Amino acid sequence: MQQSHLVHQLVSMKPLSFAMATKPTTSEKVCFPSHMSGLVHEYHPGVSKAVNNVNTILGPELIKSGLNVTKQKEIDDLLIKLDGTANKGKLGANAILGVSIACVEAGAAEKGVPVYQHLAELAGVKPPYVMPCPAFNVINGGSHAGNKLAFQEFMLLPTGASSFTEAMKIGTETYHTLKKVISAKYGIDGM
Repeated sequence: MQQSHLVHQLVSMKPLSFAMATKPTTSEKVCFPSHMSGLVHEYHPGVSKAVNNVNTILGPELIKSGLNVTKQKEIDDLLIKLDGTANKGKLGANAILGVSIACVEAGAAEKGVPVYQHLAELAGVKPPYVMPCPAFNVINGGSHAGNKLAFQEFMLLPTGASSFTEAMKIGTETYHTLKKVISAKYGIDGM
Protein backbone atom coordinates (compact mmCIF):
# COMPACT_ATOMS: atom_id res chain seq x y z
CA MET A 1 0.00 0.00 0.00
CA GLN A 2 1.10 3.52 -0.70
CA GLN A 3 2.00 5.40 2.46
CA SER A 4 -0.38 8.19 3.29
CA HIS A 5 1.05 11.70 3.23
CA LEU A 6 -0.73 12.35 6.54
CA VAL A 7 0.95 9.40 8.25
CA HIS A 8 4.31 10.70 7.12
CA GLN A 9 3.46 14.15 8.48
CA LEU A 10 2.14 12.63 11.71
CA VAL A 11 5.14 10.54 12.62
CA SER A 12 7.93 12.51 10.99
CA MET A 13 7.35 15.63 13.04
CA LYS A 14 10.33 16.84 15.03
CA PRO A 15 10.66 14.92 18.27
CA LEU A 16 9.22 16.70 21.27
CA SER A 17 11.84 18.55 23.23
CA PHE A 18 11.67 18.20 26.98
CA ALA A 19 13.54 20.06 29.68
CA MET A 20 14.33 18.62 33.08
CA ALA A 21 13.84 20.42 36.36
CA THR A 22 14.14 19.49 39.99
CA LYS A 23 11.25 20.03 42.38
CA PRO A 24 12.66 22.24 45.12
CA THR A 25 10.95 20.38 47.97
CA THR A 26 11.64 16.77 46.97
CA SER A 27 14.67 16.70 44.64
CA GLU A 28 12.44 14.67 42.31
CA LYS A 29 13.24 15.13 38.62
CA VAL A 30 10.34 16.22 36.46
CA CYS A 31 10.14 16.94 32.75
CA PHE A 32 8.05 19.33 30.71
CA PRO A 33 7.91 20.45 27.10
CA SER A 34 10.74 22.94 26.64
CA HIS A 35 8.46 25.50 25.03
CA MET A 36 6.64 25.59 28.39
CA SER A 37 9.76 26.20 30.43
CA GLY A 38 8.39 29.45 31.81
CA LEU A 39 5.23 27.76 33.05
CA VAL A 40 4.71 25.87 36.29
CA HIS A 41 3.48 22.56 34.77
CA GLU A 42 5.27 19.49 36.08
CA TYR A 43 5.01 15.96 34.74
CA HIS A 44 5.75 12.52 36.08
CA PRO A 45 9.24 11.34 35.07
CA GLY A 46 7.68 8.52 33.01
CA VAL A 47 6.47 11.08 30.49
CA SER A 48 9.96 11.47 29.00
CA LYS A 49 10.18 7.68 28.55
CA ALA A 50 6.80 7.60 26.79
CA VAL A 51 7.77 10.51 24.52
CA ASN A 52 11.07 8.79 23.73
CA ASN A 53 9.26 5.53 22.88
CA VAL A 54 6.98 7.42 20.47
CA ASN A 55 9.84 9.33 18.85
CA THR A 56 12.40 6.51 18.58
CA ILE A 57 10.37 3.30 18.28
CA LEU A 58 6.65 3.64 17.55
CA GLY A 59 6.87 6.50 15.02
CA PRO A 60 9.81 5.16 12.98
CA GLU A 61 8.40 1.61 12.93
CA LEU A 62 4.99 2.89 11.85
CA ILE A 63 6.61 4.78 8.95
CA LYS A 64 8.72 1.77 8.04
CA SER A 65 5.62 -0.46 7.94
CA GLY A 66 4.08 1.57 5.11
CA LEU A 67 0.60 1.00 6.56
CA ASN A 68 -2.16 3.21 5.27
CA VAL A 69 -3.41 5.53 8.02
CA THR A 70 -7.01 4.40 7.41
CA LYS A 71 -6.17 0.80 8.39
CA GLN A 72 -6.63 1.16 12.15
CA LYS A 73 -6.77 -2.55 13.01
CA GLU A 74 -3.45 -3.17 11.27
CA ILE A 75 -1.91 -0.10 12.92
CA ASP A 76 -3.05 -1.19 16.39
CA ASP A 77 -1.85 -4.75 15.78
CA LEU A 78 1.59 -3.40 14.81
CA LEU A 79 1.78 -1.17 17.90
CA ILE A 80 0.90 -4.10 20.17
CA LYS A 81 3.38 -6.37 18.39
CA LEU A 82 6.14 -3.76 18.81
CA ASP A 83 5.51 -3.73 22.56
CA GLY A 84 5.51 -7.51 22.83
CA THR A 85 4.00 -7.72 26.31
CA ALA A 86 0.51 -8.68 27.47
CA ASN A 87 0.05 -5.46 29.43
CA LYS A 88 1.83 -3.02 27.08
CA GLY A 89 4.48 -2.60 29.78
CA LYS A 90 7.53 -2.30 27.51
CA LEU A 91 6.59 0.78 25.46
CA GLY A 92 3.73 1.92 27.67
CA ALA A 93 -0.02 1.81 27.18
CA ASN A 94 -0.26 5.62 27.14
CA ALA A 95 2.36 5.96 24.40
CA ILE A 96 0.67 3.24 22.33
CA LEU A 97 -2.78 4.72 22.88
CA GLY A 98 -1.56 8.21 21.98
CA VAL A 99 -0.12 7.01 18.67
CA SER A 100 -3.27 4.99 17.98
CA ILE A 101 -5.54 7.99 18.60
CA ALA A 102 -3.33 10.22 16.45
CA CYS A 103 -3.67 7.66 13.66
CA VAL A 104 -7.47 7.65 14.08
CA GLU A 105 -7.50 11.42 13.66
CA ALA A 106 -5.14 11.22 10.68
CA GLY A 107 -7.26 8.45 9.12
CA ALA A 108 -10.40 10.56 9.42
CA ALA A 109 -8.58 13.54 7.87
CA GLU A 110 -7.27 11.34 5.05
CA LYS A 111 -10.84 10.27 4.25
CA GLY A 112 -12.18 13.81 4.72
CA VAL A 113 -14.74 12.75 7.34
CA PRO A 114 -15.28 13.55 11.03
CA VAL A 115 -13.58 11.24 13.55
CA TYR A 116 -16.90 9.81 14.77
CA GLN A 117 -17.81 8.80 11.20
CA HIS A 118 -14.39 7.24 10.59
CA LEU A 119 -14.70 5.20 13.82
CA ALA A 120 -18.26 4.19 12.95
CA GLU A 121 -17.13 3.01 9.51
CA LEU A 122 -14.24 1.05 11.06
CA ALA A 123 -16.75 -0.63 13.37
CA GLY A 124 -19.16 -1.39 10.54
CA VAL A 125 -21.86 0.97 11.82
CA LYS A 126 -24.13 2.36 9.11
CA PRO A 127 -25.80 5.79 9.14
CA PRO A 128 -27.74 7.35 10.67
CA TYR A 129 -25.22 7.73 13.50
CA VAL A 130 -26.64 8.01 17.01
CA MET A 131 -24.92 9.53 20.03
CA PRO A 132 -24.29 6.89 22.70
CA CYS A 133 -25.79 7.14 26.14
CA PRO A 134 -23.34 8.95 28.43
CA ALA A 135 -22.11 7.02 31.47
CA PHE A 136 -21.46 8.80 34.77
CA ASN A 137 -19.10 7.49 37.44
CA VAL A 138 -21.03 8.68 40.49
CA ILE A 139 -19.43 6.82 43.42
CA ASN A 140 -15.90 5.42 43.61
CA GLY A 141 -14.96 2.38 45.64
CA GLY A 142 -12.42 -0.40 45.60
CA SER A 143 -8.80 -0.42 46.66
CA HIS A 144 -7.87 2.91 45.04
CA ALA A 145 -10.72 4.97 46.49
CA GLY A 146 -9.67 5.06 50.13
CA ASN A 147 -12.97 3.70 51.40
CA LYS A 148 -14.40 0.26 52.16
CA LEU A 149 -16.85 -0.07 49.26
CA ALA A 150 -16.61 -3.47 47.59
CA PHE A 151 -17.35 -2.11 44.11
CA GLN A 152 -14.80 -0.03 42.23
CA GLU A 153 -17.30 2.22 40.45
CA PHE A 154 -21.00 2.89 40.68
CA MET A 155 -22.16 4.06 37.27
CA LEU A 156 -25.27 5.92 36.20
CA LEU A 157 -26.64 5.54 32.65
CA PRO A 158 -29.68 7.72 31.90
CA THR A 159 -31.07 5.34 29.25
CA GLY A 160 -34.59 6.78 29.31
CA ALA A 161 -33.54 10.21 28.05
CA SER A 162 -34.95 11.38 24.73
CA SER A 163 -31.71 13.10 23.66
CA PHE A 164 -28.03 13.29 24.55
CA THR A 165 -28.59 16.75 26.03
CA GLU A 166 -31.37 15.45 28.27
CA ALA A 167 -29.19 12.49 29.31
CA MET A 168 -26.40 14.89 30.33
CA LYS A 169 -28.86 16.96 32.32
CA ILE A 170 -30.30 13.90 34.08
CA GLY A 171 -26.83 12.57 34.84
CA THR A 172 -25.39 15.79 36.23
CA GLU A 173 -28.47 16.63 38.31
CA THR A 174 -28.59 13.10 39.73
CA TYR A 175 -24.86 13.21 40.55
CA HIS A 176 -25.09 16.52 42.39
CA THR A 177 -28.24 15.47 44.29
CA LEU A 178 -26.65 12.14 45.24
CA LYS A 179 -23.50 13.94 46.41
CA LYS A 180 -25.56 16.16 48.73
CA VAL A 181 -27.47 13.18 50.17
CA ILE A 182 -24.35 11.04 50.73
CA SER A 183 -22.33 13.93 52.15
CA ALA A 184 -25.13 14.79 54.59
CA LYS A 185 -25.58 11.17 55.69
CA TYR A 186 -22.00 9.82 55.61
CA GLY A 187 -19.73 12.85 55.49
CA ILE A 188 -17.27 13.92 52.84
CA ASP A 189 -15.76 10.43 52.42
CA GLY A 190 -19.02 9.13 50.98
CA MET A 191 -18.33 10.35 47.43
